[in-house]
Amino acid sequence: MKKYQENARQIFIIDGYEQIAWWRKFALKFFLVGTNLKIIVTAHRGVGFPRLFETRFSGPLAERVVWQVLKRFQEGGSDLGNWSAKEGLNELLGRAEGDMRELMFSLYDHFEKRVK
Repeated sequence: MKKYQENARQIFIIDGYEQIAWWRKFALKFFLVGTNLKIIVTAHRGVGFPRLFETRFSGPLAERVVWQVLKRFQEGGSDLGNWSAKEGLNELLGRAEGDMRELMFSLYDHFEKRVK
């Protein structure tokens, strides 16, 4: 949690708000009531605050990132086997629903199973 001061107003910025225990979130909201303090949170999903900005990625961007990862995977001596990259990528993209973090987790899980 970082604290900034702007024109005698304090702004708290919390990264990864969804990872905080429910009782701490409750305590934080209770603490903020009636104060001049403001809060900005980052999260990987909606957490009940107004959305100021949302990062999304396009299919072409995701494809470029995934191809770079797969290239390094192969350069490291790993075999992609008979994985149909285009079909496999489309499946992973569909599951990720625009979330690059989820896409990369899915890609990792997919190849982790293949290596074992």
